Amino acid sequence: MRDGREVLPTPRSVELRPGAPFDLRPGMRVVAGTDPSAVGTAVLAAGRIGEISGVPVSVTHEEPTAGPAIVLTLARDPRELGLVDALEAPRLREAYRLTVSRDRAEITALAAPGLLRGATTLHQMGHRLPEDRGTRDRPAALSFPAVEVVDHPRFLWRGLDLGLRPAAVDVAGVKRVVAVMTDLKLDVLHLRVGEGGGEYDVEDYAEILTYAVARHVTVVPEVRLPALGRRAGSAGGHDGWDESWMQEVLGRVLATTPGPAVRLALRGAQPGPGPAADPSTAGAGPTAALVARAAEEVHGAGKLVVGSAALLGEAAGQGTVLRHLGDGRLTAQEEAAVGRGAGLVLARAGAPLDEPPVAGPEPSAGIAGLEAVLPSGWLVDPEPRGLTRLAQIATLAEVAWAVPDRQRPLAARLPALVERWRSLGLLDLDPQG
Repeated sequence: MRDGREVLPTPRSVELRPGAPFDLRPGMRVVAGTDPSAVGTAVLAAGRIGEISGVPVSVTHEEPTAGPAIVLTLARDPRELGLVDALEAPRLREAYRLTVSRDRAEITALAAPGLLRGATTLHQMGHRLPEDRGTRDRPAALSFPAVEVVDHPRFLWRGLDLGLRPAAVDVAGVKRVVAVMTDLKLDVLHLRVGEGGGEYDVEDYAEILTYAVARHVTVVPEVRLPALGRRAGSAGGHDGWDESWMQEVLGRVLATTPGPAVRLALRGAQPGPGPAADPSTAGAGPTAALVARAAEEVHGAGKLVVGSAALLGEAAGQGTVLRHLGDGRLTAQEEAAVGRGAGLVLARAGAPLDEPPVAGPEPSAGIAGLEAVLPSGWLVDPEPRGLTRLAQIATLAEVAWAVPDRQRPLAARLPALVERWRSLGLLDLDPQG
């Protein structure tokens, strides 16, 4: 019998309860009340559980008078979630309480993101029943153990940067990546957006945004600037990257981005797991002036600037988030930027399947979160490299969500999730497929 230990990432508290399990059968409903955000989460939860079980699951505003149901409840008082720790408001938005009994699975949260995190935990706990548990008239599809889960994230920024490009992964493929992220409770996706080669155009970006926002995944668009020569540009700007570009490209990205941040980078800089792989440096002269102007536009739109300390230079401070690609030892430039109030996101390397995750740093005023930076080519690679990359992403999810004393090896949990993703077509990311 499953007892919650198969959930990935590991919940903060799992307590088995006495009583019969909750069996999902035909006619099951997800009850969401009338709050639009709860209804949207209910539709997603019903769709995913229906896909997994093969049994249609409907959504309703009112709880049925008889029969089992999955009930989503938006509470106002954090005490209703059974939390032990006092949490700040952003972390409370993802906190949830899941209570499963024979006829009811109830997810209680303060906001829609918490409802979705709880629904994700619920569907991971479901397992198929032996044939003799059902009847000819009412076959059982999935069973969930009687359990109570109280959970919230360790870090708020749990990111993924795959260097996605339209030529390698189309819009449908990006949506599948977002679906996998949702199952792992990852919540930040970097995406190259613009009008140049190797970037998603603004129309594709809008479609991806709609899909991601519904699943409470924040898309951080990456706008890539040119590394200009030492000579100044023409009177109208820097080698054609002038005020009109600021309005037409960066301005459009800012206008269509609901998330809190925009990443700036230089063309030709490649993401990767070490300092040498991210040579973005503005230095002095026209490039530095262009970066400063772009950062000013981002801040003017009320958003955070994300980038490297080498790129942002003295502008890195309050209102910026630095991405540190390396072993965790900050450069003098990064330390100075953090001292000026910059947040810090640490890129993490994955661990093999049979090793426990590395606990990593604790959240603090300086460390905003963790991020996996991987090449996009693995998405269409044959096994075993594809599974290894998934293990790295799953390791990041475990470390970024679960507290260190709860983190567990992935070997017993990831294969089942990979099989589920494969059965749902989420790993079929080849645009030619």
